[in-house]
Amino acid sequence: MHFSSFGTTINSNKIVDAITNHGNPVFQTSEIHLKPYLCRERVCNLADIIAVYKQSERFYIVGIEIKEWDKRVHPKMAMEYLETYRGTCEYFYLAAKKTQRAHWN
Repeated sequence: MHFSSFGTTINSNKIVDAITNHGNPVFQTSEIHLKPYLCRERVCNLADIIAVYKQSERFYIVGIEIKEWDKRVHPKMAMEYLETYRGTCEYFYLAAKKTQRAHWN
């Protein structure tokens, strides 16, 4: 199953429904601005998916970034996405087709 088509997120409900540790999904939207301005020098000004989950009486905002490409997602890139999403979301997931294992010295 593919999750992007010509740069637009598709099948987001499959991903949102698969995440269960924050409760039940109550709202989701795709391709939403995380920043109030267009900034092409930094990663991710559009969130692939923003979802709201409810567990007990608490709501959780979850951001999900999907990388369905042939480039590897390196730790630096993952950190840039995390820094971008952290101002908006309580939890962040990065779904990638390929990853590069971090090598720590």
